[in-house]
Amino acid sequence: MSRCRHLSFILSLFIMMPTISLAQSSFTELTDVPFMEGMVEGADDWVQFDTPEGHILQTRAQISGKTVKDIRRFYQDTLPEVGWVYDREGDFFSRDGDVLTLNFVSEKDNISVLFEIKTK
Repeated sequence: MSRCRHLSFILSLFIMMPTISLAQSSFTELTDVPFMEGMVEGADDWVQFDTPEGHILQTRAQISGKTVKDIRRFYQDTLPEVGWVYDREGDFFSRDGDVLTLNFVSEKDNISVLFEIKTK
C-alpha cells in the first residue's frame, strides 16, 4: 500500500470512529458542584424552588463501585476548591449564605446521592 493510501485509510478510521464524549465535570444545573467520575445524573431529578425567603435546589446522581466514604472524601476534597466550606460537626457545606447537603441511599453496589442546596 502506498504511503498516501495508508494515510487515507488511517484518516477514514478516525472519521468513522464513534465520538468520544469528554467526562462531565459538573452537574447540568448545579454547575458549581463538581461531578464525581462515574456518576450518572438523573435526567428528571432536578428540582428548584424560589421564594422571597430563599431557594432550594436539588438533583440526584447515582454511582456504582464506590462507597459512601469514597464519595464523602471526594466532595470534602473538591468542594473547597470552588468556595464551599465543610462543617464537620453538622456534616454540610456552606458558601455565600447557602448550605449544601449530600444524602445517601445505598442499594447493593449502587449509591444514590441527593444534592440539596438551601438558603441558610
